[in-house]
Amino acid sequence: MSACTGREILSEVLGHLHIEVEASKILKTSICIPCMMPFITSQFLRREKGDRPLVVPKGSKNLAFMGQFCELPEDVVFTVEYSIRSAQTAVYALLGLKRNRRPFTRESSTRASSIRRSWRYTTSVRDNRPQRCV
Repeated sequence: MSACTGREILSEVLGHLHIEVEASKILKTSICIPCMMPFITSQFLRREKGDRPLVVPKGSKNLAFMGQFCELPEDVVFTVEYSIRSAQTAVYALLGLKRNRRPFTRESSTRASSIRRSWRYTTSVRDNRPQRCV
C-alpha cells in the first residue's frame, strides 16, 4: 500500500464500492494524496502510569494537554469523547471552575449495555410506545 499512488488507492476504493460507471469521472476530477500514519496504533500499546502527561500537570497555572496523548484515568482513548473530556478537564481546571467533566463509565461502553438499549428501543417501536433511546 505504501508504494501505491493516490490514483491507485482511489481506484481500488471505487472498485470495492462498485462505482464503475462514474469511476473515470471521479478519478479525473479528484486529488488523492496518500498519507502514512505510522503511529496511529501507538495509542493501543501497553503503557504504564506516567507514560502520558496529566491533562493539567501538577503545579501548572497556564498549561494543559488535550487530545489523545494525555492521561485521563479510567478512560478509553481513540474516541472523540476522550478528546472532549480532556478539553473539559483542562478548561475547568485552568479557569478554577468547580465542575466535573462528564464521567466515563464502563457500563456505557459495554456490549451488554448496547444490546439492552437496542432491545428496549426495538420493543418500544414494535409495541408503538415512544421511548427515548439512550
